[in-house]
Amino acid sequence: KRLKEIKAVSRRFEILYDKNNIKVILDYAHHPTEIRALYQATNELNMNRILAIFQPHRYTRTYSFKEDFADLLHKFDKSILLPVFAASEKFHPEGNSQSIMKIVHQKKYKNIDFFEDMKQAWCKMISELSDGDVLLIIGAGDIDQLRDMSSYIETQF
Repeated sequence: KRLKEIKAVSRRFEILYDKNNIKVILDYAHHPTEIRALYQATNELNMNRILAIFQPHRYTRTYSFKEDFADLLHKFDKSILLPVFAASEKFHPEGNSQSIMKIVHQKKYKNIDFFEDMKQAWCKMISELSDGDVLLIIGAGDIDQLRDMSSYIETQF
């Protein structure tokens, strides 16, 4: 009885939408190890495709792991990269999302796009959703604003 009363931790594999054989999941993952674990857990859902919108967190972290981020985003069937959420950090020219996209282009990854605007990224990804897909909203910054957008999925399907 007590287990039923426990509330899940928000922003950790938080299911925002689960209807019409489509899922949208919000997760706070912002380190390559966490994103890798999120991908593996999502893969166990046995959905048709795994799509992702990712907002890197902090310029220094992005600088340190930009190649890992590019490789991880390539694992998803379709990914959209957003600008870095700086938190309290000053801009770092080699720790921004363009530095990840530079690696994406060098490695000729075709399934990753960059969007400057979060809502435009959302609209693009929603237009790509089809039966059996799961969409992951990934990041520790203000990407959780997309939580409110998940209620509009119903009008698409």
